[in-house]
Amino acid sequence: MFKFFYANKYLAIIFISWLSLWLSLGILPTNLNNKFDTYIDLVNFLRVYIPLFFAFSLLIIISAKYLKFFNHYKKNSITIVNLFIIYFLFQMIGLYQNSFSQFNIENLYLVILGFCTIEILIINQFLNKNINLDYFLYSAIIICVLSSTFFFFSSFANLEAYSLLDIPNVKMRAYYDINVVKNNFLETIIPRSTGISRSFGLINICIIVYLIFIKKNNNYLFYFISIIYTSLIWLLQSRGSILIFFSTAILIIYLAKKIHLKKKILIIFFLLFLPIVLSETVIISGTKFILNKHSNNFMPTKNILSTNRILSDHTTSGRTEIWDKSLKLFEKNKIFGYGPQGDRFVLGPSGDSFYTNSSNALIYSLMSGGYFGILVMLLIYLNIILKIYICLKKLKIFNNYNQITLKISVCYIIFFLIRSLFENSFSVFSIDFLIFILSATYIENYLRTIPAYKLKVLK
Repeated sequence: MFKFFYANKYLAIIFISWLSLWLSLGILPTNLNNKFDTYIDLVNFLRVYIPLFFAFSLLIIISAKYLKFFNHYKKNSITIVNLFIIYFLFQMIGLYQNSFSQFNIENLYLVILGFCTIEILIINQFLNKNINLDYFLYSAIIICVLSSTFFFFSSFANLEAYSLLDIPNVKMRAYYDINVVKNNFLETIIPRSTGISRSFGLINICIIVYLIFIKKNNNYLFYFISIIYTSLIWLLQSRGSILIFFSTAILIIYLAKKIHLKKKILIIFFLLFLPIVLSETVIISGTKFILNKHSNNFMPTKNILSTNRILSDHTTSGRTEIWDKSLKLFEKNKIFGYGPQGDRFVLGPSGDSFYTNSSNALIYSLMSGGYFGILVMLLIYLNIILKIYICLKKLKIFNNYNQITLKISVCYIIFFLIRSLFENSFSVFSIDFLIFILSATYIENYLRTIPAYKLKVLK
């Protein structure tokens, strides 16, 4: 692998740039303490500005070889990348016209990182296309494994402490409130249960694709790992993550036509149903333990299952109220929106950071890019849904045991399309955006290798 990067200097640069984007997640220039009192200040400074350094370096590389890149990219342009370029440009226009926010690097930071991602993909089109994207995708999965595991166990100590805050009616809600105390890492807030379970879901989807489509007899370890991840997803009690993961996993199993029905039933039982039973056992046992240990502090709950958020919470976690408020407060004359993170400008006066998130990709695109922003986002949806349709219905990629990375990419696109219905997801620079645009690019490059007659959707 290292010899491969050494022999491809441009690839080494864009791969390091890709990794630097992951380091920048969760921090903004406004979070920096420029006094550099501790090593953490220096680390965060590097996390913010190293990706910017690479962004401008890649821009210089593209500019220096402009004609060469332009002529090559014109023949091999990526539709989804082009749409995101336009999408981010409308956000910049929205910020420029926004009277109560400065047009500076702090407010443009997420857009700049988005452009850095786009630069990486454009330069990669000049190199080896999908061969390189394999490295990018699997490095992203490894990062998700390491970071989500670290954050999960870092927050685990909060679980019992928080369960006592709801006296006298304890609602442990399994691990959903694992980070309600808002632990910090490098002076940035550790992801909530929704973010951690999202990463667990991405990892598990990759494992399930491997188990179904790679023929090996000794897969017991991966079955065990998948059961653990499914159990953790259920224990974290994020209803959105559970819906997304189980929908995507069941779809994968259904589409695998070469798998016998008996094996499909066994996979559903061991990878989806059994973990739920195990998780519910943990939830009930854990709640009973808390109640017995602190029985003098509060009255026990009448129904032990009320501690399960999936079974007891039938609200939308405030999302419908947020969507309604966003659309009512949006100024109709803001043709280009409010700029990056425009939902925070519109919803900011509520005072709670949770309620400054529009929690929907289309509403976020309206807030940040205005009418043109939401139009481009709709085109992104239509473009990628068309490609997924071709992959599933015309090419029937799940009917064979080849193209594992393509299958994972398609599953990730489906995963994020569902997630974007109740989260900002890939509409803003984030883990979702990085994996979504990478997967979409991989799919588009693959479709280019297929004879044109196979791509006639209406045939």
